[in-house]
Amino acid sequence: MKKIETFFEETISSSLDLFDSTDMMNFAEAYYAYRLKEAVKDPSKLDGFDEFWTKYHEKTNKPKTDRDAAIKYWLKMTQKEKIAAIDNIGKYCLSVIMQGGTLKYAKKARTYLADKNYNDEFESANAPSYSIGQAKSIEDIH
Repeated sequence: MKKIETFFEETISSSLDLFDSTDMMNFAEAYYAYRLKEAVKDPSKLDGFDEFWTKYHEKTNKPKTDRDAAIKYWLKMTQKEKIAAIDNIGKYCLSVIMQGGTLKYAKKARTYLADKNYNDEFESANAPSYSIGQAKSIEDIH
């Protein structure tokens, strides 16, 4: 397995000036499809994804859909981004409530990752670290 990953990584880094962007995008998609397939076989390769998945859905009260798509984005993230994605769920939820009044406007987990909402500047820097999964409005949090 490691040989295939090394092949993909070496090919990408050594071929940047040989192929156009479409070829590189196709190659990168094949690489991430391979990593997704391997991650599904071996959950240890998900590196914190299950913690993110559980925490996100507890706080947003969203249905657990599009897991494979979320994993695809998770595999593309750096360790620092993964930590931020988990740590900022509460702040993101509070921000959604402050903007829209309800968590029904929170994004699906895969979209939160794809749009990198964990990097957003939130309206409140003092968002609670406890679960607000059932909160329907800002008053429910306090």
